[in-house]
Amino acid sequence: MGASTTLPLALGLVLFSFLITSMMVVPFIDLLYKYKLTRKKEAPAKGKVPLFDKLHDIKAGTPVGGGVLVILSVSLVFAFLFPFASRMGVFIRSSFQFQTEVFLIYFTFISFGLLG
Repeated sequence: MGASTTLPLALGLVLFSFLITSMMVVPFIDLLYKYKLTRKKEAPAKGKVPLFDKLHDIKAGTPVGGGVLVILSVSLVFAFLFPFASRMGVFIRSSFQFQTEVFLIYFTFISFGLLG
């Protein structure tokens, strides 16, 4: 697979991932509001209020957990699109073992997602 076919394939994967995430974002945010997964006010009711809490009170009511959507959509694309592409005859060459490279990147992505 040459450079002239690799770039459109990569762009297609990026656009497909963007499309999937764009379609899922509104229902996912509605789900976060439904289960009341929103940021709460952090400032204490009485006494001296730390500056950090004052600045973050503006965010009260904002849904939290949007990173879960990104992790899920990337995981779904990774799990379904790579086997489908290999069955369709799309083979990507690499200097190293390709499956090991992709798995290492995917593992790092999931690890940072769990850490966050």
